[in-house]
Amino acid sequence: MNLIAKRKAKTLAKDSSLLQNSVDYFQRLDIGTAQIKDAAITTAKINDLAVTTAKIENLAVTDAKINTLAVSKLTAGTMTADVTIANTFKTAASPNQRIEITSSMIAGYSDATTKQFYLQASDGKAYCAAGGIVFDSLGMAMKGSVAQIGIYGTTTPTVAVGYISNGGGDNTLTISTNNADGRVSIYAKKYVTITAELEISLNSELVTLPNSTSAVTSESDLRYDSTNHLIKYHNGTAEKTIATTSTTQQTQADFTPDRAIDTIYRNTSGKTMVVHAAGFRNNSVTLTAYSDSNSTPAIVVAQSADYSTGETCTTGVTWIVPNNYYYKVTPGISGFTLSYWTEWVIG
Repeated sequence: MNLIAKRKAKTLAKDSSLLQNSVDYFQRLDIGTAQIKDAAITTAKINDLAVTTAKIENLAVTDAKINTLAVSKLTAGTMTADVTIANTFKTAASPNQRIEITSSMIAGYSDATTKQFYLQASDGKAYCAAGGIVFDSLGMAMKGSVAQIGIYGTTTPTVAVGYISNGGGDNTLTISTNNADGRVSIYAKKYVTITAELEISLNSELVTLPNSTSAVTSESDLRYDSTNHLIKYHNGTAEKTIATTSTTQQTQADFTPDRAIDTIYRNTSGKTMVVHAAGFRNNSVTLTAYSDSNSTPAIVVAQSADYSTGETCTTGVTWIVPNNYYYKVTPGISGFTLSYWTEWVIG
């Protein structure tokens, strides 16, 4: 080895020794945060992933060392502090389906702009179905041209048994069934009160039940006789009585057009009734009233007779019928004509 080469090798060995001594010096120096000037270490000076949690002492990074924290990926951790969101917290980017939380609402989006549900801080209301259903302190409100509540069964849970809806308009509340065998039942412990005219649609034929004292003349009409507390209908020949609807202590009704001799009736008024029936026949006549709890009443409760000869004979009977009892009137001789049949419902 010549002299020049020996000198270079000696110099390199010396420099290497100095470099090693410098590294050892800085390691022994143990540089802490107090030895680093503010803003001396920038992101440009740190390689990606060069600073790991193992390199950072607990509590070494304080609020004073962090001004703004930008986190592009947060995979785990626990947040125990109160956090104020000044912008928007999103579970996905628009236009994907996502949940967004802002200072004014929590909303669920199905696309870029459609809010399928949201909770609004300004009024405390909960909106869903794209705002068509609103829950607030007054209850649930449904909006739309056809707003409806579907009632679902257990046999086919995806098919509605029926609906409660606005009937496609602003002035109608509709309760409907969804199949041919469906029915709508209303059960009440005491009364079902109707304060307006009642319309009944049977096989697409509309039947109206107004409060009227004029007899109905059409087979598709009903009326409520508020004077005698009766529901009347037309059977195609004459006006007939369906039932008494009285809630007063005592009512009187003329059932002459609706009753016939040798026909069994039943007291379903829920109260005790008094019945009077009368008629006539040429020459002698007898009239007997039967009533008891059997569907074919056989107990005689009243009887009368007129045995005049050669003239019109008139007779009548009056009797009491307890609730749910059956009753009928039978003349003893053919040719009898019923003239009067009056019933009183006693409270």
